[in-house]
Amino acid sequence: MKAEQGKKYAQIVNGNVRWIFTANDLPEWQDEAFDVVDITDKPQVQEGWVYDGQAFVPAQSESLPYNLMRRYEYPPITDYIDGIVKGDQAQVQAYIDACLAVKAKYPKP
Repeated sequence: MKAEQGKKYAQIVNGNVRWIFTANDLPEWQDEAFDVVDITDKPQVQEGWVYDGQAFVPAQSESLPYNLMRRYEYPPITDYIDGIVKGDQAQVQAYIDACLAVKAKYPKP
């Protein structure tokens, strides 16, 4: 995809805004390389904000329940499956540890 001059884009990784860029920063990218959202009409969006597929909110916003905050920070399930398929117990344990860290960060009320 080609970036358009005058537009502002957000790279989305695991439901979070990872990078905000313009055509000067990245003129072109492959669509399947990463998720990008046009945020030209949303100047308030900042790196680290959460994107739920429709709206952006600050990362530590109290407007999102704990389960949504968890969902956006959990590692990809493919990391776990890959570890199982390869028989890599260290990779499986790393996935479990990452999930437990997210649960600790956003405890149930």
